[in-house]
Amino acid sequence: MNLRLVFLHCGMVWLALLCCDLSGAAALITTLGELKRLGPGKGDVPLDFRVQGVVVCYDAGWHQLYLHDGRESLYFNADAFSVKPRTGQRVEVSGTAYGSDSFANLKLAVLGQGEIPQAKKLELSELASDHGEWIETSGQVLSAESSRGRLALLVHDKRQNCLVYVLGGPPPEDPGRWLGCRVRVRGINASKTHGTRLEPAMIFVPGPAEVEVLQPSQGGAPQIPVVSIGSLLNRELGPWTNHAVHVNGLVSAYEPGRSLLVRDPTGVIRAQVVQMTEIRTDDRVQVWGFLEVGQEETFLDGAYFEVVHAPGSETAQAPAVAIPAAGPTPQRLLTNVSEILALGRDEAAQHLPVRLRGVVTFADPDWRNMFIQDHGAAVYVYLRPEDNAPPSGEWVELAGVTSPGGFAPEVLSSQVQALGMTNLPVPPRVDLEDLANGHLDAHWVEMEGVVRRVDQQAGHLVFSLMTSKGRFKMMIPGFENRPVPINLIDAEVRVCGACTSELNSQRQLSGITLHVPSLNQVRVIDPALADPFGIEATSIASVGTFDPHRFGGRRVKVVGVVTLKIAGPGFVVQDRSGGMRILSAKGDETRVGDQVEVLGFPAIGDFSPFLEEGIFRVIGPGALPEVKKTTAEEILLHGTNDSQRVELQARLLQNVPRSANPQLVLQEGPIIFTAHLEPQGSRWNLPALRSGSLLRVRGVCSIQGGERHEPETFRLLVGDSEGIELLEAPPWWTSRQAFTAAAGMSVAIIAALGWVWLLRRQVRAQTKMILEISNREQRRIGHDLHDGVCQQLAGIAFMTSALAEELDEQGVAHSTQAERISSMINEVIDHTRGIARGLFPIWLEENGLISALEELATNASEIFKLNCRFTTQSPPDEIENTIALHLYYIVLEAVANAAKHGHAQNVEIRLEPARGKYLLTIRDDGAGFSTSSAGSGMGLRIMHYRAGAIGASLEVKSQPGQRTRVSCLFSPKSADSPPVAAVKAGREDAARLE
Repeated sequence: MNLRLVFLHCGMVWLALLCCDLSGAAALITTLGELKRLGPGKGDVPLDFRVQGVVVCYDAGWHQLYLHDGRESLYFNADAFSVKPRTGQRVEVSGTAYGSDSFANLKLAVLGQGEIPQAKKLELSELASDHGEWIETSGQVLSAESSRGRLALLVHDKRQNCLVYVLGGPPPEDPGRWLGCRVRVRGINASKTHGTRLEPAMIFVPGPAEVEVLQPSQGGAPQIPVVSIGSLLNRELGPWTNHAVHVNGLVSAYEPGRSLLVRDPTGVIRAQVVQMTEIRTDDRVQVWGFLEVGQEETFLDGAYFEVVHAPGSETAQAPAVAIPAAGPTPQRLLTNVSEILALGRDEAAQHLPVRLRGVVTFADPDWRNMFIQDHGAAVYVYLRPEDNAPPSGEWVELAGVTSPGGFAPEVLSSQVQALGMTNLPVPPRVDLEDLANGHLDAHWVEMEGVVRRVDQQAGHLVFSLMTSKGRFKMMIPGFENRPVPINLIDAEVRVCGACTSELNSQRQLSGITLHVPSLNQVRVIDPALADPFGIEATSIASVGTFDPHRFGGRRVKVVGVVTLKIAGPGFVVQDRSGGMRILSAKGDETRVGDQVEVLGFPAIGDFSPFLEEGIFRVIGPGALPEVKKTTAEEILLHGTNDSQRVELQARLLQNVPRSANPQLVLQEGPIIFTAHLEPQGSRWNLPALRSGSLLRVRGVCSIQGGERHEPETFRLLVGDSEGIELLEAPPWWTSRQAFTAAAGMSVAIIAALGWVWLLRRQVRAQTKMILEISNREQRRIGHDLHDGVCQQLAGIAFMTSALAEELDEQGVAHSTQAERISSMINEVIDHTRGIARGLFPIWLEENGLISALEELATNASEIFKLNCRFTTQSPPDEIENTIALHLYYIVLEAVANAAKHGHAQNVEIRLEPARGKYLLTIRDDGAGFSTSSAGSGMGLRIMHYRAGAIGASLEVKSQPGQRTRVSCLFSPKSADSPPVAAVKAGREDAARLE
């Protein structure tokens, strides 16, 4: 029995041991999927793992190692491994896992060369999924920069931006080669999401080989004109919001990878960006994006930016140069700083060799800046990425080449050799006036000032200090993840650092920055109060006035009620004495109606002072000050309402556009001003207001002054919809409508006149055509009568005369009748010839106008049985055929009218010189007629047209019962006709040829 129990006990022990071995075997993790399913965080139960895969992305400098096992990817901290693998190698990673992101006892072994797996294809807009996985996407490169030590490409597709970091080492020397290109990238999806929104979209690419150009640049990005922020916000909304816009301004606030607050003289706007470029407050930037009007704010969506650098402010990459040897060199070797500073820009651009010894006053490995000073001068040195920055106070030997630099010549480093520690130079105590000419650029100097602002930007402390001569900046490196010393704000300090000159776009000195190695070089002369709000409050009206007990340049304290929040970092506060604008980085945290204590530094505005670098604390709710009723004239006359709540009535001068932030153009009396909407929370829609409306407007008054700080104009800042009240709608018939109607009538009249002009032109054309046809037909009929009918009649008359003679010889009694018939036929021939000559004057073609008029007078006398005579005095040598023909028909019409309608007995035709031309006059003694009633007669109209056709003037004078006179003043030749002498010479030549 005991033996059986022993066997049973042994069996149970063996079974337990077997189970333990099996459970231990099952706990070993062998795939990345199992590791990822553990979830983030540190668990209580450690689990061993051993996984194999291909390294798809590795960068020891950025602590990145991504492993792919053929199905999925996982991140490991590259610092945990002593072995440094290469991208594309197959490795085995083992250790203990407490979660998907918490490991211990990590080991890595290289198994050999592997194969990069197939990437999952995603659109940029789909990067919210598959975080941490090996993916492939494409887009157009909008920008390329390397401020963080790695090439960063901003890729855009379908209004989605993505930041692509090219890892594996320092950026290439020509990052601009990808600008404007459409590329395909493969890498790790490192995007983050905020709800369903990508913030930011980011990809880690293992190297430049994974950036494939699909389509070369087509000349870069489209040139989008710059618009002011104010005009952008006031522009009427429409389809243009689907296209990118372009603004230019200064950085007010910046959250890398999230947003950028940019301002210009007309307004402030926030841009949502994914870039993490290292920039500083007050840097000038170009921003592109799509205007998005949200319920809470209006911003630029899908935006990206570029820093605007002053010419020469970006140092070029140093060319590879050898350390100058001791022997002779082909170029002059520069061995002290003064020789470098004596070079002109063209000489410095020749990369002359340099070998210097001096003390390092400042070095920044992150931004690759260094300053070195020898016995008498100092120079800026640009460090290579692989250079180790020596500490301040190190005595070094530097080998490099010259460069023209931005402000003064500088050195591009090739090698820095540490020789030992030494003392820093004794700094001269200077102020801004001493630095104004730039001769102390790069020198180690000492300055004093009051600290106004402290920011942490890209691992650097940036101070803004104020002196009695102006403002300067101070920068201290190495402050990543360290507390900001805000206790220095409002303290008077003395600081030592390397001086650099800030430049404008024309390479002129516009500011001073001290590069300070550490806080050890900052000595407090007069500390700020431990409780900054412990100082005594002053009234707003007293700010900027003389006070012997107040120390200049230090903060002041005011207490009041917030009356308005202004777009961007700011608000307006008002007490019993007045109002004031406060510039504060946390202005958005206030609410209208808050009673606040405000600390800030007084600054001079264009009309009244304001507080900058303001901080505040809310005491509690406060009552808004009463609105003061006033007029535009009183505001500009007295100038006492700046930053105060006011109310006035005014007429709207133009319709309000449906824009993101509309402004109203108003007029009260002779003064025109504007009202700007400043929504205090959610956006509110302005009611549709038409031009001419009478409004009551309530808001905060903002006065703008001139050069002498006198009131020039003002605007009202309206915070809510209750600030605009319609008192009187514009009349239906407004001046604008009257102008529109008048313009419409003017257009109609112009159109009618144009139509009449066209009709007259057509009538003239048709009349000319009719006259041409008439002349042609008259000529044809005249020729037919003269050469046809008259010839036949002459033949009949000859035959009749011969018959009469024959009958007379035969003694026939009817011979007398035959003679009478012959005589009548001759009379008909003469009459027909007269008609033929009237239809077309043959004499006109053969002998000219003078002979034709003589014959016309003779024929008229015979035909109309009146006394018609033609006289002339000094006639022209020659008259053009066209002019003569029209004159002939004018005379013919006048003579016919005198005979048929005036029943004249005497008609005189006279041609004589007059006023450098010739006057053709037809007078008769007939009954006359009324020219007004006859003005529409076809005969007179044709006479006037014929005169106009030859450039002549026609005048008809007549009255009923009186004589009639027709006068035509003409020139015998047209302007484009050849001279008479030339015509005569041509005819004589032709006669000689014949």
